[in-house]
Formats: sequence, C-alpha cells, structure tokens
Amino acid sequence: MVKRIIYGGLFAVVCLGLITLFIIKKLDKVEPVQVHRAVPGSAILFAEDIDFEYLTESFLPESRIWIDFVNIIERGDLDSILNMGLGQIRSSESLNKLLLNQGMNLSIHKVGKDQLSPLYYLEYSSSHSDNEFKNLVLALLEKRAMVNERKYEAEDVYDVSGGPGFVSGTFTFACLEGLCLISSSSMLVEESIRTIHADTNLGSVAGFQKVRETEGRYVHANLYINYQKLAELFHPFLKESEWEKLDMLSTLSSWGELDVDVKQEAATLNGMTHGDPQLPLFLGVFREQSPSKLKLH
Repeated sequence: MVKRIIYGGLFAVVCLGLITLFIIKKLDKVEPVQVHRAVPGSAILFAEDIDFEYLTESFLPESRIWIDFVNIIERGDLDSILNMGLGQIRSSESLNKLLLNQGMNLSIHKVGKDQLSPLYYLEYSSSHSDNEFKNLVLALLEKRAMVNERKYEAEDVYDVSGGPGFVSGTFTFACLEGLCLISSSSMLVEESIRTIHADTNLGSVAGFQKVRETEGRYVHANLYINYQKLAELFHPFLKESEWEKLDMLSTLSSWGELDVDVKQEAATLNGMTHGDPQLPLFLGVFREQSPSKLKLH
C-alpha cells in the first residue's frame, strides 16, 4: 500500500513537471509579430526584407557606389566601422546564419532636433524563442561591452556601452514576440515596444497597406516612404530657418513603395505611390486621367 502511494506520488510529480514544461514552452513560443506592426508612426523611411547576404558579401566589398559615398562625405572610417561590425556579427555563427537566411529590416526616424537614427528589426521566430535569442545576443556582448538591464512596459530592455575592441558608442536592444529591436536611440526601442503593445501601427494605415500589396519579390529590399514625414529626412542638412520650405513634400502624396535592385554601379528603384483621395495632394491632379508616357534625358 505504501509503495503504491509512493509510486503514485512520483508519477503525479512527473506528470505535473511535464505539464509545467509544456506550458512554459507554449508561453515562450508567442505568436510572432510582423515587422511592419512594430514600426513606430514616426518612421520617415522603412526598408523591409533587406538582402543582408548580397549587400555584405557581394555589393559592399567592391561597390563603386559605396566607395564614392565614403569619399564624398569624407568619412574614411566608415569602412573600418562597417568591417568591425560585420566581423562581430560573423563571430556568432547563429546570428550570422540568421541574417544570411532572413535578411534584416530598418526604419529611419528623426530624433531630437535634427538627428536621424535607424531602428533595426531582426526576425528570429523561425529558429529561436525570445529567451534563446536574447541570451544569444547577451553571449555575444559578454566581456566586450557593459550591459544594463531594465524594464519598460514589462519588457526586458538592455542598454549597451561598447568596450575596447567593440563598436564604440551605445545602443539599446529588446527581444519580444519574435523580433529583436536595436537602435542607438533608446527612445526608438521604447516607442516600438509601445507600438507593439498598443497595436496601432502601420498595419492599420490604409495607404501603407495599399502600396505594400504592390511590393516586388526577388529584389534586394522593399523601401516604403512616408511622405507626411519626408521633410524631416533633410533637416540635418539644412538650417532650421529653411525647414518650412520643405513642408511642400508632405503635400505630394501619402505613401510610396519602391523595389530596390542594387548593382555594383547603379541602384534601380521601381514602385508605386498612393495619395489619400480625401486629402488635397499633388498626386490627386492625375486622378481619372489615362497614363502618359514621359521621357527624360
């Protein structure tokens, strides 16, 4: 009788443990959020499905466009910074493989008075849980940077300061719902977290959805333009007194989508632009007109 009680108790403990493990696994495998549903409304540009493998292994090493860009802006250090960053990514086989297979996404925002900052989105739900990918990033940073952990809207957020031999400067990252959010601006990471939680994102914007339906496949990236914010893209390059002259850009259209095809000495942009018919936008002057051919030399 005693043996039966003991065996029954052990069996119950094992079953309870298995059930608990199953529940934990289910909770950890949260339905991943789509990238465009994490993009804050302040985005000026949003680049989706960037072909990381082509850009880093074929384009950048010999590209005339990249070489000329570095020379024009007189930032020869960009090459070394880029190579250092790529080297650190490649030091993690899992992270490098993920980027080669899945590519990456980013949005550009105006931060502060006249600064432009990118927000990167890495999708990992096909191969890692949130905790697994978070630990993967932390392992990559171990002994190479200072990491401060904090909470924001119940999510784990990490502020990172680069150490010797690591990319200089600071950045912030968070891993949730199948996405890793990374930016040099902690405010952008927090804004993205709020966007995910509030579910008020680009997915609910009719104009964005309309142009997204036209996106091309087998290209190096899909680029989305938010015309209502486009003027902010040029603020860092102009005196503040001239900013108001750029307001006309917001009257051109609502949203645009460009399929980006990058070659060694040229980049081809082909896509669609949508203007909200309820607004007095420049694109509206062509409404109900037949297409016309236009040739420029």
